[in-house]
Amino acid sequence: LLERGAIATPYLTQVINLTNENEILHANLRKSYKSLINWGSNNLEIKLINHNSIAVDDIENFRLIHLHAAGKETRSKKSWQLQYDMVVNNEAFLILGELDKELVTGMFMLISPKFCYYGIGASKRELFNKPLSHALMWKSILYAKNEGCQYFEVGDQVYPKQSNKYSYGSYEDNRKILPPDDKYLNISQYKRGFGGKTIIRLDI
Repeated sequence: LLERGAIATPYLTQVINLTNENEILHANLRKSYKSLINWGSNNLEIKLINHNSIAVDDIENFRLIHLHAAGKETRSKKSWQLQYDMVVNNEAFLILGELDKELVTGMFMLISPKFCYYGIGASKRELFNKPLSHALMWKSILYAKNEGCQYFEVGDQVYPKQSNKYSYGSYEDNRKILPPDDKYLNISQYKRGFGGKTIIRLDI
């Protein structure tokens, strides 16, 4: 592929080894996350939706949360239909959280026999002062392990002097040194709090 003109771009990602026991996975959580996960477990009604339980309304409700969080339509409705199809085909699952009977947070995870990969997350902006997503991520990790996955990929990592091409557009842009902004630094730090290791991969 490289001889044919492909470009190999390194990127960083966070991966959790699910072959560890649940007690070890829990011990590897950032200390502050344990109470945040407990808050979510105690205050949210969490629904994990897979191929056995998915309804069209589930993906539509999550789309509306994503629209609310982004402040605009960032994706085509066709892409959401494809995500619904992925859940139906057992290639993904959805996890939603309700607070006082209102949907306030959700995540979409891709799943295969060995890997689970964090896809999309969204929460209501006016509730950002509450730890809405921590319990959802933790329950997703445990579900993936129970389904036989060996690894849970939390996703892209950036550091103060290390940008990530997935956050910064085209290959041409990323041949320059682009310092990541606070948003991506905070997202990366959030993801690292669930444990695992930062590893390097090549996108070709």
